[in-house]
Amino acid sequence: MSKIIDLIDKYTTWILMVLVIIFVITGFGKTKHLMDPVLAAYIHTQILPIPFLILFCIHMLKVVRNQFWKWNLFDNKTICEAFAYLLTLVVTSALIWVYLR
Repeated sequence: MSKIIDLIDKYTTWILMVLVIIFVITGFGKTKHLMDPVLAAYIHTQILPIPFLILFCIHMLKVVRNQFWKWNLFDNKTICEAFAYLLTLVVTSALIWVYLR
């Protein structure tokens, strides 16, 4: 199961890098008029936040799992990974809920 987490983390890291670059470009597009400010604001506030939140939380899964294991919170690695998955799901859901309010 840890190989799955490592593979997911590898891809989400690259996708997050692209999203952060788009966030920066659209942020400057809104404030410095590098692009159409209305389009930049729409992309920056309506399109990017949800994928960014989801992928960022998935990216944090590996770090959380490793830290739980390092702290010896769980004796069984499978339970540690399951708890990390559950925590990631709860945090992601909470952040999306706060964003959509």
